[in-house]
Amino acid sequence: MKWHLATNGQLMSIANHDKDCSPSLLRGLAVEMIKRKLWDGIIMYAGKQAYRNLNYTLEYGLKMTHEEFIHIAHIEIVRVIEKFQTGMRTLKTYVIMCLISKFKKMKRDAEAEIRKANIGTKDVDRMDEKMQTKLFQSPVNVERTVINKIMIEGSWHVLRDIEKRAILLEQQGYEQYEIAEMIGVHKRHGNTLLNRAYAKLRKQMGA
Repeated sequence: MKWHLATNGQLMSIANHDKDCSPSLLRGLAVEMIKRKLWDGIIMYAGKQAYRNLNYTLEYGLKMTHEEFIHIAHIEIVRVIEKFQTGMRTLKTYVIMCLISKFKKMKRDAEAEIRKANIGTKDVDRMDEKMQTKLFQSPVNVERTVINKIMIEGSWHVLRDIEKRAILLEQQGYEQYEIAEMIGVHKRHGNTLLNRAYAKLRKQMGA
């Protein structure tokens, strides 16, 4: 297919309305649209759907320029074209969905890296009541909280690094499937890993 001979309007019309074009043909279409920067407005739209404030997220969260952001999106568009299923939705709708998912993951990964850099044994001191209620059955009061923290600190060494990180990520509010993704295990194993880590601490502390 000689996509380079098509007008911008023809390319956009196929992307906006055609549900039956095969992935093998669409790859050429997608590449030609990238060359002509026809995806750029769609990319920025997807970015605004993914982030509450696109400009702020790019500058302070992802630390990248608009040009870098668009370049990453171009690569993602070419990558996901192979998975496009004809007859379900238009290429434009499919690309927007894929980009929103990609952009949200980029933000989660950036936040995870920041947290990873700050995770260490000192974080045990900031564990909240949620952590203590998972380990201790006794009511948590001021005196008990101090004792519990001392017991946790003294037992922390029995955990593997991956178990420590899983617990600390949970304390920061991440869901189990997110924790599994961040520490590099299958999402089905996130809950098992956490349960085993807590069990180790309870056994070490005799809780």
